[in-house]
Amino acid sequence: MYKSLFVLLFVFIVLISGIFAGCGASEYTSDQSTAAPANNSSRGVAKEAYNKDSKVRVQFDEELAGEMNFSDADSGSAAVTTSRTAAKPVSSIRKVIKNGDVSIEVKKAGEAFDKISKWVNTNGGYEFNRNSSVSGDSTQITAVFKLPPEKLGAFIKFLEDTGKVINSNISSDDITDQYYDIASRLESNKKARDQFLEILKKAQTVDEILKVQNELNRINEEIDSLQGRINMWDKLVAESTINLTITEESAPLKPAEDVEWKFSSFNDVLKSMKNGFILTVNTIVNILEWGLVILVSASPVLLIVAIVIFIIYRSMRKKRKAQPPTEG
Repeated sequence: MYKSLFVLLFVFIVLISGIFAGCGASEYTSDQSTAAPANNSSRGVAKEAYNKDSKVRVQFDEELAGEMNFSDADSGSAAVTTSRTAAKPVSSIRKVIKNGDVSIEVKKAGEAFDKISKWVNTNGGYEFNRNSSVSGDSTQITAVFKLPPEKLGAFIKFLEDTGKVINSNISSDDITDQYYDIASRLESNKKARDQFLEILKKAQTVDEILKVQNELNRINEEIDSLQGRINMWDKLVAESTINLTITEESAPLKPAEDVEWKFSSFNDVLKSMKNGFILTVNTIVNILEWGLVILVSASPVLLIVAIVIFIIYRSMRKKRKAQPPTEG
């Protein structure tokens, strides 16, 4: 009896061991089958770089990737891995372009301009260009000043103290979104350029070098264009442009500063009389000459008109003679 129990216990232990062994083998097979695709996927060669913001898309074909003999590990590190959505720089600094047009009226334009120009130079600005014009006794000066945007309000206040402000227009252009969008595209292109430079180091043939160099040239052109826009915006944001017009106050009753007596001599009077007589005679002669020219030029027309009038007159006269006299 004890022998039978021992045999049954041994068989039971063997069965349990077989069941656990089979489960472990199936789990191992399942893990291997699921891990293989993931491992193969992770070891794939990256041949495409796509940058959504800068519109940069670089496609390497299978032939180039094969010719450059990138190993799985090397290609993973050397391939362009620019993110599809480059993060926009986070900044609280707004980019605003401020410009203005101001017209003022003063007593003396020259003195007012010197005073305004001195204030601008003292406050970190400068004169960009200037033009002046004189009409009678009035002078007008137009000038363009560049000064820091934070000084714009103080400049307008100074102009109000200097003269009478006739017109004032201050405009603001907020380019914050456009500025940081271009800045983000510029940064993405710089990263792509660095990665292509790494790829260039691994190129082994002339064909490989030319293909990578073409992509580098295109990216460098894009970088230059974006950097130029950034530099232009930085300058416009850093300096406000003010178009200033200075005019002098009109004074119609303003007396002349110096009034002098002036007489003509007897010889001057005789000369004026002689000139007047000659001018009158010349005018009469010119009128007669032009009258004669017009008469001769219109003579054919006048002759025809005269003949028509004569014919009409003769016909009317004959009709009157042909009519019998009326009895009284």
